[in-house]
Amino acid sequence: MTNGWINTVPLSSNTSTLSKKSSRSKRLINPDIYVKDYLKKRALILSLLVSHLHMLVINNICIKH
Repeated sequence: MTNGWINTVPLSSNTSTLSKKSSRSKRLINPDIYVKDYLKKRALILSLLVSHLHMLVINNICIKH
């Protein structure tokens, strides 16, 4: 697992979060948009959690030696 890979992902308008204001202004919105946005956020949170847990485990092993 490479450290810092998240920093190499370019930001674009497609990665922005969906606001409540924009959802109210458009009555007919495809529900798939919300699913895709949710899955992106979920994947990001899980990857951050995994990298943090990996760092804690490695640091704990190094301290014991």
